[in-house]
Amino acid sequence: MASFGGQLRRLRMRAGLGLRTFAELIAERTSTVSAIELGQRTPWHRADKLERVADVLGLVTASEFCDD
Repeated sequence: MASFGGQLRRLRMRAGLGLRTFAELIAERTSTVSAIELGQRTPWHRADKLERVADVLGLVTASEFCDD
C-alpha cells in the first residue's frame, strides 16, 4: 500500500487541487502539506484535521483511504 503522503498527493491531484489551494482549504501551511506528501513529516493525527482533509478531498471517512 502507498504511503499516506503518496495517497494524499494522488487524491489531492485527482480532486484538481493545487498544493496552496489545498493547504488553504484545510487551514494548514503549504510547507507542512508538502513535507507530509514527500514523507518528510508524519501525517496529522488529530481527528478534526483528518476529517477536514477527507471533506476537502470528497472522501467518506468510512472509506478504505481513511482506515490508516
